[in-house]
Amino acid sequence: TSLQNRTMARLRSEGIACTTIYCTSLSSSTTTLEKWYTGIAYTLSQSFGLLGSFSDFITWWDERCSLSPTQRLADLIESVLLPSVPGAIVIFMDEIDSLLSLSFPTDDFFALIRDCYEKRSQDQLSTSYVCFNRSRNAL
Repeated sequence: TSLQNRTMARLRSEGIACTTIYCTSLSSSTTTLEKWYTGIAYTLSQSFGLLGSFSDFITWWDERCSLSPTQRLADLIESVLLPSVPGAIVIFMDEIDSLLSLSFPTDDFFALIRDCYEKRSQDQLSTSYVCFNRSRNAL
């Protein structure tokens, strides 16, 4: 985590927008798929100053309830985050190993990240990155 913090400080000093999503704080035995994706989306929204207040975020998220949580997160990234944050974006996913304890599959989440990676030739996604970190105790 200290290496991540130093890296984020260096990236920010270069004008790169960064945030960390702490997977452990979103992952518990009672976390549902819907709440997990909502937590990720809210963390991104809050970290990058998108959609104003919490109620604005909830309204935006709920207006898209006919979409799957993965599709809503993709929409937030593509239609709100990328147009709103100029320049490069780095998202750190810390303690990614905590996803192993979730009671639902996370394949769609990783497929979304892969989709973003494959779209990197598009202008908006060309400078966006996701970094995964596992907890120190995970083996």
